[in-house]
Amino acid sequence: MRALFWLLIGTVVYTYLGYPALLWLTARAGGRRPRSAPVDPASLPRVSILLCVHNEAGWLARRLENLLALRYPRDHMEIVVGSDGSTDATASVARSFEKEGVRLLEAGERRGKTSLLNDLITIASGEVVVFTDANARFGEDALRYLVEPFASTGVGCVVGELVYVNGETAVVRAGEGLYWRFENAIKEMEGSFGKTVVATGAIYAMRRSLCRPLPSAVSDDSLNPLLVLAAGYDVIVEPRAQAFENAATSLREEFHRKARMVTRQLGAHRRVGFFLKPLRLGLAVRLVSHKLLRWLAPVLLLAALLVDLALLDGWIYRLAAAGGIAGLVAFALGAVAIALGYRVPAALRLWVYFCLVNVAAMKGIADFLRGRQRAIWTASPSTR
Repeated sequence: MRALFWLLIGTVVYTYLGYPALLWLTARAGGRRPRSAPVDPASLPRVSILLCVHNEAGWLARRLENLLALRYPRDHMEIVVGSDGSTDATASVARSFEKEGVRLLEAGERRGKTSLLNDLITIASGEVVVFTDANARFGEDALRYLVEPFASTGVGCVVGELVYVNGETAVVRAGEGLYWRFENAIKEMEGSFGKTVVATGAIYAMRRSLCRPLPSAVSDDSLNPLLVLAAGYDVIVEPRAQAFENAATSLREEFHRKARMVTRQLGAHRRVGFFLKPLRLGLAVRLVSHKLLRWLAPVLLLAALLVDLALLDGWIYRLAAAGGIAGLVAFALGAVAIALGYRVPAALRLWVYFCLVNVAAMKGIADFLRGRQRAIWTASPSTR
């Protein structure tokens, strides 16, 4: 029982501290990819920016204006908008930009982002396909930074960096901002070896020749990097290619968003074959360490607490049990206080967010095991 307790705790510690430390030490030891050199604008590849939207009439014009203002040769860039069964004026807004070279594909009924992306890729004319979200905004040089690494023939996918611009206040915004700084750091360290295992849906690009039709219930930003790695190409991170978003401000919105993400990402891993046969040990370790163990962390922690309560035969186990119970109580009281609009200390806000995303991960795992896939969902209103 003692061995099991420490194994469970040690696995969680490895997930949040050990794996990042291992990446950092490996990066320090050498072997990093050199940063991409600037490319002559005339030799930049033609890119197709794919944008799937549903009922985004109030946001789409600003998003298209943002993309059209990017510092990238206009004759090397196309924007393809897919309207996923929109019932508002989304299609009309997209058509108003046709003179600017924006193309529109309308789906008569709502099918979900991944399914519509499959159709958009078939009509895209660029050598490089750029994936993004309706509520993101690109930095003016983001596209150039994102595409320049493709000058190396070994690069198959480039992942940009998502920055939350409202992360200083409120539990969800502050927590999500901290989470993404942690996540971006891990991706960047993995990318220094060309082996990043997950993209960022708001901003990433891949060679069109590597794009494959994807199942509608999986996340494109989870499955595409794995397919690129399986094909023998590198997946790297370019932190200068930045996209900006507003984090959700509602605990309920964030809970359902995180649960959906876990379900869809698990579907992506199952689809590609978890260890990508034949076995690639390094990739298997990164997949388990970066994603699977983090999703399983709440299960491991609860199991450790139950084992600890069965022990209680030493001061360290009694202290750990008291700490675990106190943490659960603090989460419950903090969540109620935040929901009622009370101000709580910053440390408690972050603890509530940490617990929230872990409970959401448990729901996401349960939904995946029950076969509840989410091809279609409602966008979080507070991110718009």
